[in-house]
Amino acid sequence: MRTMIISQPKAGTYLCANLLIEFGLKQLPMHFSEWRYEIYQDKKLYRRIPKPFLESIKRVKENQFAVTHISATTEFYEGLRDFKKIIVLRPLEERLESWHRFTGVAPAKLWSHETKWNAHNGKNHWQKQKGCFVIEFKDLKECNVKKIDKMQRYLFGRIHHDSKVCIEAALQKDSLTKFTKK
Repeated sequence: MRTMIISQPKAGTYLCANLLIEFGLKQLPMHFSEWRYEIYQDKKLYRRIPKPFLESIKRVKENQFAVTHISATTEFYEGLRDFKKIIVLRPLEERLESWHRFTGVAPAKLWSHETKWNAHNGKNHWQKQKGCFVIEFKDLKECNVKKIDKMQRYLFGRIHHDSKVCIEAALQKDSLTKFTKK
C-alpha cells in the first residue's frame, strides 16, 4: 500500500503524517508539488528536485507515504489511482491564522495555493473523488476516535491500533511545520 496525504496548506498535513507513523507506515521525507519535489532532512529543506509530479510519485514505495498540496486534476487523480489518498481539510480562517503564527507575515503565499486548490472545487475536488478518505483538522486535534478508526479501516481494512493512543502520541510529536504544542 502506497499512501499520499493531500491537504490544504496549514490544514494539519504533518499532524496527519505523525498519525500515519503511529500506525506503522514509513514517511518518505518528501513534499511533492506539480513540477518538483522537496527532500527534508532534520526538519530542514535539504534539496529541491525539478521533476513532474507523476514522475516524482514513483519514489513512494510499498508501506510508505508522502505529502502534497496538489490540485485535484483528472491527470493527478489518475496518477494516484493505486495510492490510498487521505485528504486533510481545515476552514480557511483557521489556516490563515495558523499561517500567520507560523510565518509571522501576511499569508500571500497561502492565498496563491488557495486559489489553485479551489480552482478544482467542482466535480474534480479531492473530497468528492472515489477512493479518497477525508478527515478534518478538528477530527485530529479533538481526537475523534470514530473518525480515526474509519481511517484505519480505509488504510488497512480493519483497526490495527488503538486510535486514541495513536492520535495522542501524534499530537505530542514535533513536526516540520508545527508552531506550538497545545
